[in-house]
Amino acid sequence: MKRILCFDYGEKRTGIAVSDNSHIIASPFKTISTLDIFDFIKDFLSKEEVFCFVFGLPKNLDNTNLNITDKVIDCVDKIKKTFTNIPVYFEDERYTSKIAKNTIFLVFFSILSEFSITIWLSVKYNLWKQTVEFYSGRNSTMV
Repeated sequence: MKRILCFDYGEKRTGIAVSDNSHIIASPFKTISTLDIFDFIKDFLSKEEVFCFVFGLPKNLDNTNLNITDKVIDCVDKIKKTFTNIPVYFEDERYTSKIAKNTIFLVFFSILSEFSITIWLSVKYNLWKQTVEFYSGRNSTMV
């Protein structure tokens, strides 16, 4: 099955992700110099079939363009003219940084919570164990 090739365009570097064959998961693939996008696509197409290209479209929260938005659109126009048989789509990037930060926080908090629970259980077990040992020793000396 053909893959989906995703681009996070930057002025100097562009991040690339590639979908699995079933189009369910896209995984980070590599980061390239933005100047090398066309060479990368040509090389990738020589090895893999591509269903479509997806470019992140950077916008302000009020839907106005950022400085880089026009550069992304220009790049996509050139790609559409060069690779005419592969459709190109935009993905709205608004809130993606906030979502990523929240996800990282939640993962960190989850790990921290598990770690805290593990420490708490360990302390509780050790206190219980010391208590049992103390009373066991105390009872044996009292008898």
